[in-house]
Amino acid sequence: MTTYVAIADGEIQVDKPVTQILLTKIRDNPLAIQEGDASAPKIALPAITAALTAGILEKTYATISSHALMRQRNSSAALAANATFAGSDLQPSNTAGEALGSFSSGTWRCLGQTSGGNNALSTTLFMRIA
Repeated sequence: MTTYVAIADGEIQVDKPVTQILLTKIRDNPLAIQEGDASAPKIALPAITAALTAGILEKTYATISSHALMRQRNSSAALAANATFAGSDLQPSNTAGEALGSFSSGTWRCLGQTSGGNNALSTTLFMRIA
């Protein structure tokens, strides 16, 4: 884990040289915050929630970059992560593998993988990419 090292005000004053030590702190501190280093500042939960939901909740079903649980229709083949599928080959489904709703349009990327079958084992997360 990366260690957070505070940057003192004196290190960033006008006409102060940019040193390798300062640049290392600038590079490493965001990583330490992201990794949750105990000495790093914490990001308040409301800020994280607002950032996440701003992009997620604005999406509606089947728009580009939206996500859906789906399974491949008329196939029991295993699905591989990052494979792309025409929406017409996919069926929205629930976690029990039950088909729900109509077939989708567009192109979708498989974000998980399945072992195949025509049940819950064939359902995974997809993201519409076109």
